Amino acid sequence: MISALSVLILSGAATLANAACSATINSLSDVADAVKCTSITLNGFTVPAGQGLSLSLASGTTVTMNGDISFGNKSWDGPLFTVRSVVIDFRHVSNLCSLFHFSAVNGNGHKFDGGGPFYWDGQGINGGTQKPDPMMKIKISGTFEKVKVVNSPGRVFSVSNPAALTMTDLTIDNSQGDAPNSLSGGKAAGHNTDGFDVSSNNLIIQNSLPFHMKDDCLAINKGTNIVFQGNSCTGGHGISIGSIDSDVTVSGIVISGNTITNNDQALRIKTKSSSTGSTVSNVTYSGNTATGIRQFGILIDESYPDTLGTPGTGVIISGINFGSPATTISVNSDAQKVAVNCGKNACTGTWNWSNLKVSGGVSVPLNSQCSGALVNKFTTDIAVAVNCTTVILNGFTVPAGQGLTLNLKTGTTVTMSSSCLSLIGDCISRFFIFSDGDISFGNLSWVGPLFTVSGKSITFNGNGHIFDGGGPFYWDGLGGNGGVVKPAPMMKIKISGVYANVTVVNSPTRVYSVSNPAPLVMTDLIIDNSQGDVPNDQSNGLAAGHNTDGFDCSTTDLIIQNSLCAICTQKFKKDDCLAINKGSNIVFQNNTCINGHGISVGSIDSNVVVSGVVISRNTIIENDQALRIKTKALATNSTVTNITYAVGNAV
Repeated sequence: MISALSVLILSGAATLANAACSATINSLSDVADAVKCTSITLNGFTVPAGQGLSLSLASGTTVTMNGDISFGNKSWDGPLFTVRSVVIDFRHVSNLCSLFHFSAVNGNGHKFDGGGPFYWDGQGINGGTQKPDPMMKIKISGTFEKVKVVNSPGRVFSVSNPAALTMTDLTIDNSQGDAPNSLSGGKAAGHNTDGFDVSSNNLIIQNSLPFHMKDDCLAINKGTNIVFQGNSCTGGHGISIGSIDSDVTVSGIVISGNTITNNDQALRIKTKSSSTGSTVSNVTYSGNTATGIRQFGILIDESYPDTLGTPGTGVIISGINFGSPATTISVNSDAQKVAVNCGKNACTGTWNWSNLKVSGGVSVPLNSQCSGALVNKFTTDIAVAVNCTTVILNGFTVPAGQGLTLNLKTGTTVTMSSSCLSLIGDCISRFFIFSDGDISFGNLSWVGPLFTVSGKSITFNGNGHIFDGGGPFYWDGLGGNGGVVKPAPMMKIKISGVYANVTVVNSPTRVYSVSNPAPLVMTDLIIDNSQGDVPNDQSNGLAAGHNTDGFDCSTTDLIIQNSLCAICTQKFKKDDCLAINKGSNIVFQNNTCINGHGISVGSIDSNVVVSGVVISRNTIIENDQALRIKTKALATNSTVTNITYAVGNAV
């Protein structure tokens, strides 16, 4: 009796025996018999219109081209050419045999001509004439080499190899589609002629002659362990990952040593704004050279199909790095160097861009708001960032005994990271570290301040993130009157414009010193020194925190408003909520002050003017005083005038 196992083994052996023959294909009628052999010669012929050449190869087959293949013209959906492996799988037969699925296709420099001019109408696969798409469907493992493709109606290669595949020494030439024709309305006739659409694992595309197309040179839609190296891309949309759809993984991508000439972008990652459940990770660019870039040197955009629109949040991008040797990109004079547009919490991890060099692009005047940088570390990024007018301030710890100082250009916008990044322009930070956006300070007894920001017409948005002054290290119940030397003030604000949505906790002593050079609005702030309410080992039974005034103001044209205990409380502060030492046109409104020393004008020193102060609609809870004006007994030649406590202060 012959067992089922024996039948399977004998059947497989017979198949392999039949495959050990040679065949020649001169027309479609030869294909059915030829694919039973493992050595096939593909001679030149024309495939009839409306039909495709499809080779389902036995495992281990070698196909050698000996002539050019063309295709008759007919509007249909294609593909024009398909090659796939037929796998004989004995893996479940106690490993008696190996799995064979290797095929080799050698074009010997011969070409597949898709007859593009018949189809091209400037609309690509988005409309107009129905076009065979893709032209070439590659579903083998092994090698595919020395093939030339010209005049593809739509996309050229669709690659979904079942196991490891190397594609090498290929040429794509759709240059005939550069010019308009009678159907294209003045646009280039060829469109959507992507080079490689890849949904695959374990793929190498390398060492190929110019790919001349009218869309992405490479578009990785999903897959892992993909290498694109030593290739040349001309006249298209550059090298892309995406567009990324839902429930997709892209990881382990190497883009290396490619030449990118006269493309819209050099390197791009694009994800659909509606996509969910997808990841793009571990992408390395190295040694690429790009010139004549028309729109963006680097474009990372989570708003596709829009460009730099509202980004989605359903695709998580991480580990996007530029390794050695450096990638060098030259963009045209009206192009942007870099654009990164990530949704909230959708870009994560550390991105090392130290080996990216981008030149050219739109000239950026000093007051422009189109250039950006990120501050991720105390020393290495600040010098770069303050030369830019868009600054992303990510979370990090400032070393002990040092302060974070930002001397900003006029018109700068500073955003504390909310893991929602929109970076457009030509100031490129060396590292992107997507984090929680909070700033802390190492502990050392010194004079401070811990943070200083200066500049005119500044927009500073904290996004609710925290500056943590490390107060418990310093607090001894003496405040600024003795004991441990404490950084004071913690926050020195010397900007005009808007300062908003910042939380300060654990200030060693006074929180804000404000001396704005022109009108400033400070709004939606929180101060929380509640950890200083209780005694500690140094405070002799007193509350450990002391002299943690909220705002010390020596300024004009200042509004402080809409802040929750802008300096507050036994739960939030341990001194004046507001202390106006000098200045005019100061408004303090809609704030809450709890358990401190109340709202004060003073203490007033000699030769000081305070005038035009409005204290309005504040809530003052359990303070030593509600409203106070205090002048030093020895002060001379000073005036305090025109102080209005307006409607709505509640005590």
